[in-house]
Amino acid sequence: MARIGMKYPIYALETAYTEGSAITYAAGKVLAHAIAATVTPNRRNNPLYGDDRKIENDKGLTDYTIQLEVDRLPIEKRAELLGEKPQGTTPTHYSVIDTNPPYVGFGYLTIMQEDNEPKIEAFWFHRVQFSLTTENSNSKQEQIQWGTYTLDGTGFGVVLDNTGDTQFYDHMTFTTETAAYNWLKARANMT
Repeated sequence: MARIGMKYPIYALETAYTEGSAITYAAGKVLAHAIAATVTPNRRNNPLYGDDRKIENDKGLTDYTIQLEVDRLPIEKRAELLGEKPQGTTPTHYSVIDTNPPYVGFGYLTIMQEDNEPKIEAFWFHRVQFSLTTENSNSKQEQIQWGTYTLDGTGFGVVLDNTGDTQFYDHMTFTTETAAYNWLKARANMT
């Protein structure tokens, strides 16, 4: 299926996680308008050699790198997502501090088309930690250069049940955007 669009980057702060149990999240939020997302699996490459050749290889998944580009990063969502600290009583004054960002659940919808039929794939990454990589500001010229925000995330594996399987993300394909969005909202604890 050809991918032709992306919508609704949603995050939800993790409130509790115990290995072998489902993660609980605070109420999720749509972060901003989606521009692009690139998800890269990071795998081990650990070959076993015998008889002067490779006879086995461990290509297991270690984590994911998520690069997310959005049109805006509202200050209160930025602070929540990146662990910035509010200063005083002013609701727009935050400090960037040396701290680990919180764990969040993260997801989005990808719009696809196959044989002229739309399909929507929803993704939910169980545990992600984001950091802001770029903020660009440009002087206004004849042509506006749009400034967007790029966030880098690391997606971690979690054990959510008694199977012992390490899970990184869930995804499901739908025929309607409404059904896909509702599935995503349920994972993000959104009403």
